[in-house]
Amino acid sequence: MRTITVLSGKGGTGKTTLSASLVELSRRCIAVDCDTGASNLHLLLQSRTMSNEDLYLGSTAQRDDSACISCGACRKSCAFHAAGEPIDTSLCQGCGVCTLVCPVDAVKLVNRYDGIWKRSETENGMMFHADMVPGAESSGKLVTLLKHHAYAYAQKHQYSLTICDGPPGIGCPVIASITGSSEVVLVTEPTEAAFADIQRIIELVENFSIPMYVCINRWDIWKEMTCRIEAYCRKHSVPVLGKIRYDPGIREALNSGMSPVRADIPSRNDVIHIYTALIQ
Repeated sequence: MRTITVLSGKGGTGKTTLSASLVELSRRCIAVDCDTGASNLHLLLQSRTMSNEDLYLGSTAQRDDSACISCGACRKSCAFHAAGEPIDTSLCQGCGVCTLVCPVDAVKLVNRYDGIWKRSETENGMMFHADMVPGAESSGKLVTLLKHHAYAYAQKHQYSLTICDGPPGIGCPVIASITGSSEVVLVTEPTEAAFADIQRIIELVENFSIPMYVCINRWDIWKEMTCRIEAYCRKHSVPVLGKIRYDPGIREALNSGMSPVRADIPSRNDVIHIYTALIQ
């Protein structure tokens, strides 16, 4: 099965917008929203939730006040300053040191509820995504979980394509998103920040030895920077699939809950060109 993962070094470059467009142009594929910290792909794909399950991705400390002798051993040993009165679960990292130093076994680790993961239906196929509780952190473990269920469903129902909307940055969730991908599409824009971040993500993907391509969004807002990005891509043998012009119609389409390929706007053809180049 072919797995295309869409990434960007920073947020706000148009990664989710392109991901939704690729899903809709494919007509039939599995979609995975790996940007679990700010999941929003479902808004553009107009999905309908079919099932959901609770997420327990880590542990947190819990103190039995009836057994506690207030010796302060847990508070002194906690590197994250979470073992106060009561234990601050927002600071607790679940390391378990407090359970080891407590002389009366009044502290134990319990599963931490982090939200739910969902299986939702779209016009083009099934989508897998998560809804985290406020303050919960995204993780590579969660991304791997979503992709595992997506691949199992794709195999069972004979899907040949999976499109993953990855998270920004170069951290653990990004690495989990890249793992198992057939190719990666990197979305950038002609700004100093985006250019710096696209260099970092290219260096990261090079370690996986899989094909990658670049898409330059809003390329015409700073043409000199666009030329610099293209030159950098040539130097590193990364093909530029295409460029998307600045188009106010995209914002209007997004506000209406549509991807650009559903709207009659000039940039629609730019996105179609990128999809065609990618598939070919």
